[in-house]
Amino acid sequence: SSALYEGLLSSPGVSGPDYYAIGVGFYQADDFGNAVRGFSGAVDQNPRDRDALEMWARSLQLDSIYAEVPPVARRWVELDPYSQSGWAILAQAANFSGDAQTTQEAMSAIQGLELSVEQLELQRFGTGGGAVAGTVVNKTLEAGRSVTLRFTFYGTDGDSVGSTSETISVAEAGAPQPFEAQFDSTETIGGYSYELTIG
Repeated sequence: SSALYEGLLSSPGVSGPDYYAIGVGFYQADDFGNAVRGFSGAVDQNPRDRDALEMWARSLQLDSIYAEVPPVARRWVELDPYSQSGWAILAQAANFSGDAQTTQEAMSAIQGLELSVEQLELQRFGTGGGAVAGTVVNKTLEAGRSVTLRFTFYGTDGDSVGSTSETISVAEAGAPQPFEAQFDSTETIGGYSYELTIG
């Protein structure tokens, strides 16, 4: 219930993943103001928590707090540069706030994407390490081209703890190609980013 989540938000010693889970609870209940508190709390603890940055930006947008979206969305696309959703949310919020330069920059970024990386989600393993699942959606490449995603994983202090690469062949334009990249480590994962190369 909302009262339970609100109690958890203000209790001491809440971990980043707990804040994220609280944020999800509020988000699913359409309580976007408190969802913002949950997701921003997760990012306070794990500054490179890409998933929490995405949900924080989405919650701000759904709560119509457009002026606060761009700095959060920028941090999201910094970690997730091929997210068409991230650039679109940045463009919409900047446009709403009358920031023509940022709107144009985000629209240009979307037009320049040969593919988009969507539905990313980190699963943290209890003993350390984790896996990132998501989909690559081909936009303008010929089917069968190979794409390599190199994921960098960060500890709860924001420092890199290692990386792993996943190579996939893209499907027909418009078709999502799912993938999962697993990272074995004894470190607790605070967040991740990726770089993409088209083979």
